[in-house]
Amino acid sequence: MSRFELFSAAVGQMKISSVAGRIKLASFVMAALVGACTVSDTGLGPARDASSTMCPAGLTNQANWPAGTTSTSCTKPCGPDDKGIRSCSQTDMPTCQATSGCVCLEAPCVACANCAFLTISDCYVPTNAASAPDCAKEVTQGGACSPACGHKLCLEADGKTGCVCNAQGKYACATWGETTWK
Repeated sequence: MSRFELFSAAVGQMKISSVAGRIKLASFVMAALVGACTVSDTGLGPARDASSTMCPAGLTNQANWPAGTTSTSCTKPCGPDDKGIRSCSQTDMPTCQATSGCVCLEAPCVACANCAFLTISDCYVPTNAASAPDCAKEVTQGGACSPACGHKLCLEADGKTGCVCNAQGKYACATWGETTWK
């Protein structure tokens, strides 16, 4: 091999090493960013348990933990248009019964955090949360509404479901607490 060929091979190897190093660095940076911007009960916060699974259908806060499931925690979509995530885990009977609304008859019970959002459109943040009126009879999930992104919340007859008009001019309904999406 001539000196030029040897030099070219060495430079080519250095270029490959440099690219591989940049890819590793970029992967590390992306992992750090994803870990730093995860969902918690307050919005942005500590990373969720990576082993957490999706909650089984029908899982209800403050009810019995589903029999036959092996996980002790799970996550499920929540909020208007399912834009948020809610973490649920097992709790004991006394802890459940210490909160109003507990219908758990046998431990373990379900304890879910409030709905948390990594980011949420202004459309889902009502300006009238303190004095939300009752919804009209025609208000239904996905039904047409106006004005789009009107920032107004109404409460359905159950007193627990709030609806807002999203940016697409459709009602987005979800469980509403006293001041936040549940």
